[in-house]
Amino acid sequence: MAKNLTGQEHAQEALDFLAESKALVERADKASDPTWRAAYSAQAAACAQIAEAELQAARLALEVLVVMPKVELGESDIKQWRKAAGVR
Repeated sequence: MAKNLTGQEHAQEALDFLAESKALVERADKASDPTWRAAYSAQAAACAQIAEAELQAARLALEVLVVMPKVELGESDIKQWRKAAGVR
């Protein structure tokens, strides 16, 4: 289930996934079996992609903090934006 995180929390998640990716790359480098090397490499790539998505989410969350206070929105505008964004 998706969690509502702050920009800082998304950034921390990104760092965690990058650390996991690094650990998997190191395991891939040490693996002697090509199958295990490929598996670790694939996992590392997936973790790196998740980290990238978390960084994008952090950037967007921080942009909202900067931009949204400057925009005058009515209650219906906010509800419509939340519905479109999938935010509760």
